[in-house]
Amino acid sequence: MLTPDTLNKELIQLIRSRLPKGTTVANYLMDILPLGKEAVYRRYRGEVPFTLAEAITISRKIGISLDQLTGVKSAGEALLDMKYMQGKPHLEIYSDTLDQYGTAFQVLSRKKPNELWDASNRIVLGIQFNYPALSRFHLFKWLYQQDALVDEHTVFSYEDVELTQELRVRQQYLVEVSREFDRSVYIWDNRAFFSLVNDIRYFRDVQMISEENIGHLKNEMLQILNEVEALAKTGAFPNGNELQMYVCHINFETSCAYVQSGEEKMSLIKVYNLNSILSHDQRVFDNLKGWIQSLRKFSTLITQSAEVQRYKFFKEQRELISRL
Repeated sequence: MLTPDTLNKELIQLIRSRLPKGTTVANYLMDILPLGKEAVYRRYRGEVPFTLAEAITISRKIGISLDQLTGVKSAGEALLDMKYMQGKPHLEIYSDTLDQYGTAFQVLSRKKPNELWDASNRIVLGIQFNYPALSRFHLFKWLYQQDALVDEHTVFSYEDVELTQELRVRQQYLVEVSREFDRSVYIWDNRAFFSLVNDIRYFRDVQMISEENIGHLKNEMLQILNEVEALAKTGAFPNGNELQMYVCHINFETSCAYVQSGEEKMSLIKVYNLNSILSHDQRVFDNLKGWIQSLRKFSTLITQSAEVQRYKFFKEQRELISRL
């Protein structure tokens, strides 16, 4: 039976499991809640229960849903959580979303053993964000889509978008923490590069990006191919963590991923260019894991193997980019 005392203890345990080393629960709570030191310690000791509003604030900050805290489940149903923020400037939303994913990956990569599986029909952000022009293009497209949701007549160009140093730092942090898992497996839709090329071609056709900047984007895509090809040959990131890459011979409509970290499991279904629908539900995890694993039947492992198929794949991608 759920009681305020058991809920308090469970919430404190979840906070403790997600905090960086050296950070105390009490100090963290004082930072995020409008409470004084004594009020925080009363909650920490279990003398006073957290209010619903306080529990919601904490759950959002540490990246959990309240169903995970309470254990609420309905037969045949699973609760999903989508990180969506309203009432903030677009750049702040973009920055906060990067920060949330960076924090979640950093926490999950600390628990052992761990692994990340990512099936993507686009170039994964953990690679794309290594390159400033492509990082700027990702932000430009996201801002363009967000403004279109508000006012379809809003017009601006790639050249109008500034990738601030703060955003670059957050993008780069996401790259770093996404490579901290003991083992990562990427399954690429064979049209992953086609999607990015097609996006750039569209914005060129509507005169929202200059030929000079298209040249920068082409150069960075070729650099990505060089990087990915080198990773495929070594089977590891520069930090030594294992990487396997597959090329899928069928196209799939949805990009998704899952992380298995110690006893914790998280599923991500990617939507809206940057956001993901998250779930810690075991049934969702099992179904998503099964679907991603099934893609290997239609795929070729190009990491430290299949040299002919690997050479052909990268040759086709370079030819595609050269025609842009």
